[in-house]
Formats: sequence, C-alpha cells, structure tokens
Amino acid sequence: MKLSTPTDISNKFKGMQSLVNQSMDSENYLFARDKLTGLSCWAEIDAQLKTHNLQARPLKRSDFDNGYLELLAQLTIVGEITREEFLSRFDSMKLINEAIEHYLVVVIEDLETKKLIAASTLCLELKFIHRCAVRARLEEVVVHETHRGKRIGEKIVRIIVCLADEVCKSYKISLDCTDELLKFYERNGFTHRSNMVSVRFDRY
Repeated sequence: MKLSTPTDISNKFKGMQSLVNQSMDSENYLFARDKLTGLSCWAEIDAQLKTHNLQARPLKRSDFDNGYLELLAQLTIVGEITREEFLSRFDSMKLINEAIEHYLVVVIEDLETKKLIAASTLCLELKFIHRCAVRARLEEVVVHETHRGKRIGEKIVRIIVCLADEVCKSYKISLDCTDELLKFYERNGFTHRSNMVSVRFDRY
C-alpha cells in the first residue's frame, strides 16, 4: 500500500479547501456566480472593469457592510434597515431563487476599497402568454456619484440584458425610467414604445 507523501496530503487539503470555499461562496451569493462568467459579454466587460480595479459579481450577504444600501440611497428612498432585516430579505430572495430564478442582483465592487460602486436588479415574471414565456424587468440601476461618467452604467445594464437573454431565456426585458434617461437606454438597445402608468400607495 502506497503511503501518502506530504505533497500528496498538501494537494488533497488544497482541493478540500477549494471545495469548502466554493460552497461558502455559493451560500453567500444571491445566485450562482457562474451565471455571470458564462455570459457571451463577460470576458470583454470583465477585462474592461479590471483595468479600473473593479469587479462585477452577484450581491452577497456581506454587502450590508460594503455599502449596498448607501448606494441604493443615491437612487431612491431606502429607509432605516438593520442588519437583521437586510439578511432576512436576502435569505428570502435566495430561497426563492433556489426554487426558480427571480431576483438577480448584480453589483460592481471596487476591489481596493471593497465598496460597491454600481448595482442593478433583474426581476423575472413567469407568464402563460407566449407559450409560458418569461418576461424580464430591469430595476434599480445605480452608479455611485464618484464613478459616474465612466460608462459603468452601460456595462452593468449590458450584463443584465445578457442575463435576461442567455440565462433566463426571456422574451423581452423592459424598465421604467424618467424622460432624462431615455437617451441612455436607447443607446443601450432599448426602444421607447409605451407610457408607464401606476398607482402609488402612500407608504414611501
């Protein structure tokens, strides 16, 4: 019987540690990271972001400490949210995603400061129309005020559109935006076709 050498043991330990790290990452991410790395647009966008020491990835449980809520507050009203409330909502969204993909939140992290500088959400709706198709909605696109004008918004929108098409097989993706942002989205492949109407309830 061949005895394991120290090198063999070290290699086995590294392999086990890699599996543990992958499992921990899977638990921490809102959805599997390989859904991003497998996109046709990923290599190009990832390389462009790396030149600025930035990285796109799924939202993580630890992003409560990485400025996610503060980033959203530059877009709309967030309110006072405790760590427990954040983690509870994160876990609820992840549980839904484990049954069927519905909440795909993509963020861009500054690898030097470990803070989030951009984010967007892809929400999915299951339909009976179009042969039980999936409709995608682009939500909560925000770039930190210190990083605007660097075309980061275009990159995160492109990632979301690729996710909706290639991973989620949606028949269309749409969003609501102000008139001031129409040109931005039209430059990124969206078409202005209809008006949005809504009923707002007096909560926020």
